[in-house]
Amino acid sequence: MNNIKSIIFVILGFISFGIGVAGVVLTVLPVGPFFLFAAFCFCTSSKRVENWFKGTSFYKEYVVRIRENKGMTRKEKIRINLCWWAF
Repeated sequence: MNNIKSIIFVILGFISFGIGVAGVVLTVLPVGPFFLFAAFCFCTSSKRVENWFKGTSFYKEYVVRIRENKGMTRKEKIRINLCWWAF
């Protein structure tokens, strides 16, 4: 049963990732939610992928603080808004 669940999550991850990539080109589709859902699906599909993701610097810098309800620093908020305004 776990094998079928893992396969379904991998398939959903690739579909969501594909829609997210299409959203980069087509401005009608939102990119962020599809990439986040793809990451969730891939991490849920395999313990190895989840452990790898939790070991990345991105996870340690951004996700851990949000999961611990510490939020983002002022510097991060400014940087994100500057990038957003630039695009």
